[in-house]
Amino acid sequence: MKDTRAWLFHVARNALIDHYRAERHNVELPDDLGTPDSNDESEPVDALSACLPRALSELAESDRIAIQLCDIEGLTQQAFAIRARLSLPAAKSRLQRARMRLRARLTEACQVRFDEAGKVCCHTPRN
Repeated sequence: MKDTRAWLFHVARNALIDHYRAERHNVELPDDLGTPDSNDESEPVDALSACLPRALSELAESDRIAIQLCDIEGLTQQAFAIRARLSLPAAKSRLQRARMRLRARLTEACQVRFDEAGKVCCHTPRN
């Protein structure tokens, strides 16, 4: 009898939560909220894209292939593992190490600096 009563309260609680979720009022947002102003500068990380091909070419071939396939072409880590004949944990480790080496290469070669949140704040373009 005690379990039935607990079950009934649980069902009633879920029904009440569903009722209030359905009544949630949404506020309409202005149409121009997501559009960037023409005066806005591009993100610093976007300007860094000019430095990326050269930094990638300076990495070891295994690092370059891992980043090219997974991060640029969008191959899943599972598919990369199969293609490289690695276990999934090994493929994840290889990709993580390649990303760390690419970050170090970009930081050194392009003089990338990061803000306190770890985001790219500025860099010096390479010739």
